[in-house]
Amino acid sequence: MPGEPPKMIFTDQDPTMTKAIAESFQTTIHRYCIWPIVNKFSEKLNGVVYKDHYNDFKSCILDSYNKEEFELKWMDAIGRSMLHDNAWLHSLYEMQAKWVPVFVNHVFSTGMTSRQ
Repeated sequence: MPGEPPKMIFTDQDPTMTKAIAESFQTTIHRYCIWPIVNKFSEKLNGVVYKDHYNDFKSCILDSYNKEEFELKWMDAIGRSMLHDNAWLHSLYEMQAKWVPVFVNHVFSTGMTSRQ
């Protein structure tokens, strides 16, 4: 690929792609596409929890104005849904810097949150 590496790349959460991008493009910001993550809530949470708490998580992810607000809303959503031990939600929280808009909006991306 001639020229400079891309400033930013959007992908799914594919571990092989994550590793390859980190090794090949050390200066490129690698973001995860938000929509596959948000869409997995219906698969990863039981139906009642999903119905009752999806909007709390969605608001936390999409409507937080800063990192502190995200943290507070996330902890509130976890507490209200009683999902403290949910491994999938824990893994999402651990990689928040790659997909939650308030953690990545410091880099200009015309508001993009997906790979389209």
